[in-house]
Amino acid sequence: MSNLDPRRTPEAALDHVLYEMEMLLATFCHLRKLPEANRFERNVCLECFIVHARNLAEFINGSTNKDTITLLAFDLKIVPAQLQAVATDITRMHKEVCHLGFERKTGPTDGNWDLNVLIKAFVKPCLGFLEEIAGREDLLASSSNYPKRVGLLREKFGNLTQRLSENQQSGPNSSNLPIFPVVTHRVLPHDHTDLP
Repeated sequence: MSNLDPRRTPEAALDHVLYEMEMLLATFCHLRKLPEANRFERNVCLECFIVHARNLAEFINGSTNKDTITLLAFDLKIVPAQLQAVATDITRMHKEVCHLGFERKTGPTDGNWDLNVLIKAFVKPCLGFLEEIAGREDLLASSSNYPKRVGLLREKFGNLTQRLSENQQSGPNSSNLPIFPVVTHRVLPHDHTDLP
């Protein structure tokens, strides 16, 4: 009989990892649809995107916090380095969004986030993880919704890979617009007229 905490199994961890990937994609897609005039909702959605991006970056790159779920929680046949470490600046996410600190940005001109760069950093490692997990029947069988969720995420990240590739092939002088424009963080006016 095992004394292993059921919350610390790969089967339980997979639910959390899939949720982070789902939320990363959902907030990215939602931000793309929001009109620029809706500054409050864009700001809320951007912060949500950044929190999930930071969580996934720690999952992929590893963490010194032993409570953080990382790739090492899964008995993968490939080593984490083969999934390409996320090149996202986690420090910036911590300092500007996730923690209340003195290095936070204060104005709209110094708080821009290029979501194309951010999402591109996650596509290959997330897709690589999903491809590996798709072959793990032991993990997928632990929940009836895992196969569907993994399949949908593989499809969504695959579509995003294709879209990013098409954008890159178009070149800088093409009429193709980036998947997503640069988003400015903290654009709420101090009189809070955007607040509901």
